[in-house]
Amino acid sequence: MSRPPPGNQEQSIPSFRPRGGPGFRPRMPYNESGGGGRPQQQGWNNNFPAPGPRGAPMGYPPPSNFSGGFPRSDFSAMNRGGPRRGFGNNVNLAGGRMPPSMENRGGAPFMASGSGGDYRASSVPNAGPPLRPYQRGGAQAVVTPTAGRGRVAKKPGGARQVDEEDQLIVRPLGAGQEVGRSCILLEFKGKKILLDMGIHPAYNGHASLPYLDHINVEEIELLLITHFHLDHAGALPYFLMKTKFKGRCFMTHATKAIYRWMLADFLRVSQGQEQLFTESDLEQSMEKIETMDFHEEKEIGGVRFWGYTAGHVLGAAMFMIEIAGVRVLYTGDFSKEEDRHLCAAEIPSERCDVVIMESTYGIHVHEDRQTREHRLVSQIANILHRGGKVLIPSFALGRAQEILLILDEHWKSHPELQNFPMYYASALAKKCMSVYETYTGAMNDRIKRISAVHNPFKFEWIQSIRGREDFDEKEPCVVIASPGMMQSGLSRELFELWCSDPKNGCIIAGYVVEGTLGKLILTEPTEITTLAGQKIPRRCTVDYVSFSAHTDFKQTTDFITALKPPQIILVHGEAAEMGRLKMGLNREFENTDYKFQIHTPGNTRSVSLNFRGEKTVKVVGTLAEKRPRDGEEFSGMLLKKSFTYTLADAKDIANVTDLPKTELTHRVSISYNGSLGNVANLMQDICSDVELTSETEAVFLGILRVKKEGPCLIVEWDGSALADMLSDALLGMLVHIQEDEPSDALPKQSWDDVSERRRYFDAVRQLLSEVYGADCITADEEQRTMKLDVKGKSAEIFTDDCKAVTADLGFRSSLYTYLARLYRSMYPVDFWCHTEAGLVI
Repeated sequence: MSRPPPGNQEQSIPSFRPRGGPGFRPRMPYNESGGGGRPQQQGWNNNFPAPGPRGAPMGYPPPSNFSGGFPRSDFSAMNRGGPRRGFGNNVNLAGGRMPPSMENRGGAPFMASGSGGDYRASSVPNAGPPLRPYQRGGAQAVVTPTAGRGRVAKKPGGARQVDEEDQLIVRPLGAGQEVGRSCILLEFKGKKILLDMGIHPAYNGHASLPYLDHINVEEIELLLITHFHLDHAGALPYFLMKTKFKGRCFMTHATKAIYRWMLADFLRVSQGQEQLFTESDLEQSMEKIETMDFHEEKEIGGVRFWGYTAGHVLGAAMFMIEIAGVRVLYTGDFSKEEDRHLCAAEIPSERCDVVIMESTYGIHVHEDRQTREHRLVSQIANILHRGGKVLIPSFALGRAQEILLILDEHWKSHPELQNFPMYYASALAKKCMSVYETYTGAMNDRIKRISAVHNPFKFEWIQSIRGREDFDEKEPCVVIASPGMMQSGLSRELFELWCSDPKNGCIIAGYVVEGTLGKLILTEPTEITTLAGQKIPRRCTVDYVSFSAHTDFKQTTDFITALKPPQIILVHGEAAEMGRLKMGLNREFENTDYKFQIHTPGNTRSVSLNFRGEKTVKVVGTLAEKRPRDGEEFSGMLLKKSFTYTLADAKDIANVTDLPKTELTHRVSISYNGSLGNVANLMQDICSDVELTSETEAVFLGILRVKKEGPCLIVEWDGSALADMLSDALLGMLVHIQEDEPSDALPKQSWDDVSERRRYFDAVRQLLSEVYGADCITADEEQRTMKLDVKGKSAEIFTDDCKAVTADLGFRSSLYTYLARLYRSMYPVDFWCHTEAGLVI
């Protein structure tokens, strides 16, 4: 029962059961899944809203003094690690121009720092081999409730806020301080991934689902399923078909093959109760599931992941997920002990930053395999020789195959037992065996050697049956029946029939969870309640021999010793077992150099880990051909794909990337009543290459095309940095010209007054002398004309007519501008329009 911490008031906290009223015992027909959990009572105070129909997440409510954080020391810890580490041969782009190393095609690495696309090079002595891009030290780990999800952790001793994208958030939506409905949410760098999608064996219908109402399903990009047991995959058809999930789902080939039959059998035995999905949903969900091999690397939206053998059941996988250089290993259920048909779990060779692992057995240590097998066959023989019947509840797939291999081999070598029949009772029997026969290549070397000679799963002394009608119940026999926790099905039915006879015996050979009949009879009650509600005496013997393929304390310790992850998150275990395992691991490594943090979050509580990593960039193409000198500046185009950065010359983009090349032509139309020659003359101040091909067309620098069409000017150019810059300058200049030009033309003044003509002539000569120099002008005062020679350009000017004659259109346009503006300044009321030149002033 969840209790407030010491010092809080406990009065007025009503008792609350997650589902049902007083005396309610959740029950669920359960067949193949290995795992579950017990119902938990929760305490609720007046400061927290009442629970909904699904009950409270594990670990709630918070204490009455809750204010967004948890004061208890076991909910937060600091990891003050070593120095920041990064790639030895890459460019560092971490904010503030932090100097990194850069990778080139050969020779010694070099440093680069800078902002934007410009960098400065410097030498890197003893760069050494490439290192991981994210530091493992200096991270703050905080466990927060759902209400504190938006809070940003702060660096110890300062107020610096951590970028939310640098926070790796792990939140159990199931299997948090419980066994059952495994579902772990992983968030990092904007990516959201779900690990497993199971149901809880102690609850029915929607109450058995993970806490999916705490997430936006549409944001989930990836779902990884470790194995086929119902507490890890039982909710998958519902999730794929009944929600708005649009991402991709992966599992191994063997898991998908068995998943189909496992879930079909679950539907069969749960008839009459609330069902989450239909047979049609199950069939359609198969189309949405993608398969992968062990060690096959996949990448979805920048998330890399691959699988390792987990050793738990056929096809079970551990997944390594890598996002932006941070690696997270999710073990699911695993076992490092090789048995008669399965390989032991692999230990990844790659170092990982976070391990999310099961804690089912806490600090318990399993017996060795030979001892377990001897105890099993000895107990079976004792029951048979006293004239009783043996019931071994087991899940149809997984541990059942291991027990069948043990018993069939034992019967072959013990003729005295061969008169006692053995039955493997499951509606999935034949289908299960066909799957195991198909995937012998995924099993250990022993099975592979036997498979070369004969089928190891074609048993000589064991018969496959579907139900009670297929065997004689009156004689002593051995029956391996599903489901393993005896919540319903044939194993429950046979136990109710046989438990009143003291000659009979039941052997529990796997893990059983709280709230199930399998767990109850281990306490050896004097009576049990049948599915029909009747109470019957229990006189048969009950023994427990664990063949559960879950890791024990020794295996867990060896696994952690090999990996040495700095962060460990425990899931899939009762709260008490998690706590014992956490303390046991801390004691195991307290006198070593290995430093780590262990987190035990409840359902819907988040573990936030801050990974302040260096952004690295790979230099490719012509930029990497030559090693830059110290202090030399270089520039390129920075490309980002997922979480990798590449720096390359713009000309190399098509060669060093798979980006498609697109030609973009811009076309802008702007209202302009002036002449194109005037524009060309003004553009000579900006660019030297101005070509006026006609009175209506011009080309600037060979890349900017301008055309005069009526009252508009059409500007065209192919997209490039230079052309874009030149077009901006031209368009800005045109806007400026338009603002300076009068919009209305007025009639021209009369030129009858000779003195005014001479006065205007003198003014023009003085203006042009100031602009071009007096040496360039030859004036005829009597005719009031002048000749102008400027850098190979010549023009004849007639001031009486306000006219300039020249072959250079741009030059003529400039002269007309001078003439017109000078006249306008001398005679401000008498504006005029010289239509012959086509220039409106």
